[in-house]
Amino acid sequence: MIVVDDRLLFEILSGTETTDLAHRAVQGIATTFSWYYRLSRAISTGRVDGSLTREFAALTDDRRAYVDALLEDLPDAVEMLHSRDLVPPMSAVAALTSVNFLTAEAIATSLILEAPILVSTRSALMDRAASQAASSVSSSHEPKCTYENKFENIGLILKGLRRSLPGVVLAGFFPANLSRYNGLSTPTRRDASCTYE
Repeated sequence: MIVVDDRLLFEILSGTETTDLAHRAVQGIATTFSWYYRLSRAISTGRVDGSLTREFAALTDDRRAYVDALLEDLPDAVEMLHSRDLVPPMSAVAALTSVNFLTAEAIATSLILEAPILVSTRSALMDRAASQAASSVSSSHEPKCTYENKFENIGLILKGLRRSLPGVVLAGFFPANLSRYNGLSTPTRRDASCTYE
């Protein structure tokens, strides 16, 4: 499973994804409400003023109609978590580092699904938040530099959930096997020569 941003979701739905992305998506894909909304909004405006809308406009009429239909009724194969499941871990991630809604949602989705985040363009904010939560972020258009999923601060995240949701069984928010992490491992880069921007 991978968590994809709006551009990569578009590439998958339109059939224009790279071979590498298609290979990685075989194990399943997920996205966030924010990325799904950004993609749907970009396509529905009818304007051709951004790279994503230009790519949509370049599709054949049949392919555009197909993508429109998929966006109106997102296939079940694209997993998207419910806000009731996301808000507590999003809040816990926000307690670790300064994040915006989109970043907190992506990191929380990654942690819940135990899946790396694959983005079309890296951002310093996403990288910083991922390093704090030890989620895995990489770009589909540059060398793969990812943090190992060792859940460095999962202990703090779980503590935040316990504080905000007393009496709630955390297995509903995180897979049961995450309870074994108490949060002291250090993320490592797979390729030390890669740099984060």
